[in-house]
This record gives sequence, structure tokens and C-alpha cells, in this order.
Amino acid sequence: MILLVVDDESVAFLIFIKILQKNEWRRFYTNDTPKLFEMTKLIKKFLNKNAPKIQKKIKKHKILLEPLIASAFITLFSNTINVDDATRVMERFMLIGERYILDTICLVLMNNKKEIKEMTDEFMLQKLIGRTMYQTAIENGTFFIKNRE
Repeated sequence: MILLVVDDESVAFLIFIKILQKNEWRRFYTNDTPKLFEMTKLIKKFLNKNAPKIQKKIKKHKILLEPLIASAFITLFSNTINVDDATRVMERFMLIGERYILDTICLVLMNNKKEIKEMTDEFMLQKLIGRTMYQTAIENGTFFIKNRE
């Protein structure tokens, strides 16, 4: 994604290095992806506190959050949303850090509470959490955190 925005490969490479250094983001790309499990633990803690019914539903259906949210962290949503919006996410990540990505995922989950609760098909629930809810949030204008704009 960086190369789509930055024409100079050496500058794009330096940006990528900075992304990997920010909040130890490189740990998403190492063996066993320890950073992914740390971030998922924070999302589960958020759900337990703010949306326990969603957390119970996820557990009941034995849905693993890690593979569903991995791409949001690893690609900063660039494989899910359009390039302009993904660039905006990358800029905010560089300014705010991992908290911005966590808050975005939590915001989108909370905005989809009703859909998640009503979903009965496990495959569709996984698709919603892993991709569809982000795309819908972009279309509805509810993806970006308002108080940080």
C-alpha cells in the first residue's frame, strides 16, 4: 500500500521501517505473531467489559478472533478498505499508534452489535467480523473515530 501512495521506493521503505518500529509492530511478522495475541487479548477485554453478549456469542460459536482481525493489524486495513481510506488509517497509526487501530476495531464491533447478536450462521458471522463490518463502516461513514479527526 505504501508504494501506491509514495512514488520513491527508498522513502516507502523508510516508512515501512517506521511502521515496524512503531509500538513494536514488527512482532506481527515474527514467529507465532505475539503482537497479534496481545492485541486480541485487549479486544476481548474490551468486549467483556462493554459488550459481554458479543463476547459470549463469539465463545459459544468457538470463533477465533485472531485470524479474523489479523489482517486489520497486519495490513492496517489496506486489504479491506479503499486505498485513500487505508492511507488515512496509516497516517493516524503513525501519529497515534496501535491504540488507534484497537479503538477502530472496537468502534466497528460496537457499531455492529445488533448484526452480530442477530447473526445465526457461523460462516457469515466470521465474514462480518473479519471483513464486512469494516467495509460497511466505510460506506456508512462510521469507520473513522470522530474525536480524533
